[in-house]
Amino acid sequence: MAILLREPDNARARPTSLIKRQSGYERVFSESTTLEIYFKCAKIMKRLDRFLRGDLPAYSDQEKNNLKFHIAMVAVIFLLGSSYSVKDIESISDSEVDAKALSEALATTVSLAQQFSSKQDWTIERTAKSRDFVKYTLANTQSIETLFKR
Repeated sequence: MAILLREPDNARARPTSLIKRQSGYERVFSESTTLEIYFKCAKIMKRLDRFLRGDLPAYSDQEKNNLKFHIAMVAVIFLLGSSYSVKDIESISDSEVDAKALSEALATTVSLAQQFSSKQDWTIERTAKSRDFVKYTLANTQSIETLFKR
């Protein structure tokens, strides 16, 4: 959901509600999406999970846990650009999803979340579950892409 559909808010707040209806299930599990793409998404999330369990004293557990799916989306934006297609995900190599990419995605996502949360007077948890935060993040993808030129 977070990577394929750019819906990290739903992945965080409503992970099963999207696939309860047939139309939602078909959005996530489209026949036109190859197994390789799902495998890549799973690998990205697995690497991110390992990375977030590492020594990251600058970030709270609340930030890491609540923003995990947003971080994954931002990492993919860093690697492919904001207008990536589902098919583009296949082109991400394992070596690209490294500590540098994940660290920059984490720092950027937390910074955006803190900015958004303070404007709304919301907690990080509420921010992570908000579609408005996703829109805010995507509206700032130009600056995200500029920050992450490899």
